[in-house]
Amino acid sequence: MKRMILAIALLLGACENLGVPWPDLERMKDQGKHKAQKASAFFADGRAMRTPPEGTVPRERVTNDPEFTTGLVGNEFLTEFPVVIDEALVDRGEDRFNIYCAVCHGIAGDGKSRIADRMSLRKAPSLHLEKYQEYPPGRFFYIITKGFGLMPSYAVDLNPIDRWAVVAYLKALQMSQNVSMNELPNELRGEAQKAVSKP
Repeated sequence: MKRMILAIALLLGACENLGVPWPDLERMKDQGKHKAQKASAFFADGRAMRTPPEGTVPRERVTNDPEFTTGLVGNEFLTEFPVVIDEALVDRGEDRFNIYCAVCHGIAGDGKSRIADRMSLRKAPSLHLEKYQEYPPGRFFYIITKGFGLMPSYAVDLNPIDRWAVVAYLKALQMSQNVSMNELPNELRGEAQKAVSKP
C-alpha cells in the first residue's frame, strides 16, 4: 500500500514538474445534470425527465408470479393467500392498515373516522358488513392494487407483500369483530363476557 501511495505521489510530482496541470477534482462535485420537472434545451420536447422505454419495469417489481402480484388466478380472485400467514405478517399488516386504510375505514375497520365523517359523496364502508366478510383474499388485494370507486390505488405506497399483509390483518380484524361468544375458546369466553357486561 505504501508503495502505491509513493508511486502516485511521484507521478503527481512529475506531472507538476513537467507543467502538466493537476486534475481538477472539484469539477466532479459540480457536474452538469438535469433535475426532475425542469426544462431542458437538449431534448426536442424541452423536458429534462425522460419517459422510460416501453416495457421498462422497476428492478424490484415481481413479474413472474401473477397470482402474487394481482390477486387473480385467470379471471377469478384468489381464495387462498399466496404467502405464509404468520404473526410477523399480520403485525406488518396492522401497521400498514393503520397508516393507509384506517384514515377512511377507521382503526376498527368499521368506517368510523374523522375523514369518513367529512366524506360527502360517499362514505368509506364498514369492512365488517357481511358482503365484505365473504370477499376472498384476492378480491381485497385486487381492490388495494387497483382502487375501487372513490378509493385510489395503493400499489405505489404498498408493495405486494405489504398488500397481502394488509389483507391478512383485515381478515383477522373481521374475525375479531364478528366472532360469537360460543365460538371463543373457553379461556377467552369468560374474559369476553366480563368485558361485555361492564357498564
